[in-house]
Amino acid sequence: MSVTGCNDCEKQSGLVVPGSSSGGSSDALDIVVQTDTTPPLTVTTTETPTKKTFTISYNPYVGFSAALSLDSIVCSPSLKSGNTPLRGVTVTDVTLSWAFTRDGGGSIDVDQAINGNVITPISTKSITYSSQVITTNQTYTLVGDDGTTQETDSENLRFGDAFYRGEVEALITSGSSDAAAIAVIDALAFSINTSGVGLYVDGTKSGGSWYTYFAVRADLTPVFDDVNDPSLADPMTLVKTVTYNNGAESISYNLYRSVNGALINSRIQIKSIS
Repeated sequence: MSVTGCNDCEKQSGLVVPGSSSGGSSDALDIVVQTDTTPPLTVTTTETPTKKTFTISYNPYVGFSAALSLDSIVCSPSLKSGNTPLRGVTVTDVTLSWAFTRDGGGSIDVDQAINGNVITPISTKSITYSSQVITTNQTYTLVGDDGTTQETDSENLRFGDAFYRGEVEALITSGSSDAAAIAVIDALAFSINTSGVGLYVDGTKSGGSWYTYFAVRADLTPVFDDVNDPSLADPMTLVKTVTYNNGAESISYNLYRSVNGALINSRIQIKSIS
């Protein structure tokens, strides 16, 4: 925009131009407004004996980001670790919350949808999906649209498996009864985990009839190591397969026993699993 001797332009834009007055001026005046990609507003001035030029650079658009979180779940039976349900249960309720934040700070409201379902009013920032029948992993994707761009974020609802581990004063072999093996599993600590990798048992007992045990569902194949003794290639051995009820379902579990009995200062862990 180029203006010569335009006092109205000063009033409309709110820009006070040095050297101008309501009575006009003999000087020529150029005001150049241009879009820049980097805020904030900048003003530069060039001047000749007969003309002043103001260049105003600004960014008319401020971006934003989207953040989605999985707040809580309800499942039946209620077997979960945080928001990780045990495989075999049914998730009935899922609560999500989210926020849109303007670049540089400050929350904003924009058009929004989760998994393609539009959510109104735009001031809504949480939702609970009730009376669901969810038995497999789910992904929830939030999309925000301010009319200029879209931003997205996703959260996963992932089912985990039941892992059992600990030290028990009992020697289970392939010839042991199923009841004896189940009694050992009952005595172990219970965890729900999406992978099992990194779960460990610290050795606190020494020799005798104490052994370290892991029970892992039979369709998974773990690899063990002793963090404190890397020279021991395979510290665990498979001794028994039994049908075990983990609270959600009755399935086959493999029971692994330490090869050398429980050892003080050992840390036997699941190194990998497939």
